[in-house]
Amino acid sequence: MKRQTVTATFDKKVQIQQYEPETVGVSQTVELEDGDDPDEVLDQLHDENVAFVSREITSRIAVRRT
Repeated sequence: MKRQTVTATFDKKVQIQQYEPETVGVSQTVELEDGDDPDEVLDQLHDENVAFVSREITSRIAVRRT
């Protein structure tokens, strides 16, 4: 059977300081196993990516304020 992979990418541009927009993003590629539903896997990856980007943005804002 041919191996199948899916990739989920998420990025967000934020204005952390005046005149300094930053883009924070992440991309994940996974190999599907037999029986995996590609749409469910993509949904899970998307949720993980959104959570990662949110944590990274929060971290960058905290660093800028110190």
